[in-house]
Amino acid sequence: MNEKQRCFANNYVLHFNATRAAVQAGYSSDSAASIGHENLRKPEIRDYIHQKLSESNGVLIATRERLLAELLQMAFDSTETGFVRLKAIEMLLHNSSGDQQNADARNLVSERLRDLRSKFKLRAG
Repeated sequence: MNEKQRCFANNYVLHFNATRAAVQAGYSSDSAASIGHENLRKPEIRDYIHQKLSESNGVLIATRERLLAELLQMAFDSTETGFVRLKAIEMLLHNSSGDQQNADARNLVSERLRDLRSKFKLRAG
């Protein structure tokens, strides 16, 4: 794997967008989509990406948990604007998993979202 391909893989791991990773690695924006697709099919690049993901899995989980905690805080913070609170709640609902522990939290957040939408006379969407 050459340096450009390594750069592609390192960028891909950050956001999982092959076209964007190709551009960030220095490939032409005109051919970035096809090169990104090609790079993801190359075994050495694919293996490198899997290795990077397994190394960073603990960090990604911690970061996700921190993000969800901060969104939860924003969603129920009465000093935040209604718009910020609504967006935080929508993001929480979008990112919650399907297990039972999160089902109760989703129900609470959904209820709060309905209350805020009603208060600010916003439609669902």
